[in-house]
Amino acid sequence: MTGIGVARILSLLDARTPFCLVTVVASGSDSALHVGGKIAVFPDGTSEGRVGSDRLTRAILDVSQRFLGAEEPGQVRFTVDGAELGNRRRMRDREVVPDTVELLFEPCLPPPRLVIVGAGHIAVPLCALGAVLDYEVTVIDDRARFATRERFPAAHALLVDDFSRAIESLEITPWTYLVLVTRGHEHDEA
Repeated sequence: MTGIGVARILSLLDARTPFCLVTVVASGSDSALHVGGKIAVFPDGTSEGRVGSDRLTRAILDVSQRFLGAEEPGQVRFTVDGAELGNRRRMRDREVVPDTVELLFEPCLPPPRLVIVGAGHIAVPLCALGAVLDYEVTVIDDRARFATRERFPAAHALLVDDFSRAIESLEITPWTYLVLVTRGHEHDEA
């Protein structure tokens, strides 16, 4: 088993890379898998680290996609050959069984980003609400007197630029939400 280390996990989180962290939480006495071993599985089906046989690794890659899609953690028990035995919550037998491995699947997704295009009166409470909901908030306006830290203390970033240019400079991911509230809505379709 060659697992992924803590330093690499932290670098993936810092880079805002989405992945599912898979950790061995229980291993049958006949299994060569070590409790605490970890691998990272990415949305494209690739992985870093290895836990067990080729068949078990393929099963882990498949199940990881379910957890990434659901955005919820969970535990699943497998045979060391890769056959899925079930979800931990549905199993009656809680003890570790020889030749099985129990894995914790934890989706590690970047925080959602709220981009508010326009720094007018609607944007002020919207920014505060986004921050309370743990969104990473960016406010964009082409007027420096509106896009200020005094008006938007909860904003992660303030961009003063042409709206189109500012939006093009951002990395738009599946976790990015844009709200267009420009003055008089004159730039909302740009």
